[in-house]
Amino acid sequence: MEQCPKIDLKANSRDKFVSAAGLASFLATWTIPIAFYSQLPDRVPTHFDATNHVDNYGSKATLLIHPTLATFIFGLLTLAKKRPEALNYPVQITAENAARQYAVAVRVLALLRVITMLIFATIEFQTVSPAFHNNAGALLLPLTVASIFAPVTFLILKSRSYR
Repeated sequence: MEQCPKIDLKANSRDKFVSAAGLASFLATWTIPIAFYSQLPDRVPTHFDATNHVDNYGSKATLLIHPTLATFIFGLLTLAKKRPEALNYPVQITAENAARQYAVAVRVLALLRVITMLIFATIEFQTVSPAFHNNAGALLLPLTVASIFAPVTFLILKSRSYR
């Protein structure tokens, strides 16, 4: 098995902005439940059906499950960004195409990190909203599906164009 070349990628201002947005979104996944925890009833919505109606309730302590999971995912995506040579690509990585392939992969991972953290933050917001008589998030399911597949599709198409 051939080793992929290691390259030190430099982040531009857009990359730094996306990384900052990812961090801010990650912090929001923790801020929302912590900020509203004392104001919430003992039982909060824990699941919504496809039409955005609550179909299950649980302890308000369950609000900490998503931020904990988000922490794990944020960490994994951050590690993957730091080692693009360890990732799988739809094309053969060579010394000639490595820098472009890695740059695209790192940018898609950064974007995926923002999207994933925004989804977790939105879920947290949607969970606390009914306690304040606000029903947010009717488009959560379709936006979630679209936002996950869009960057992956972009990565595959972009990688193939940089063969």
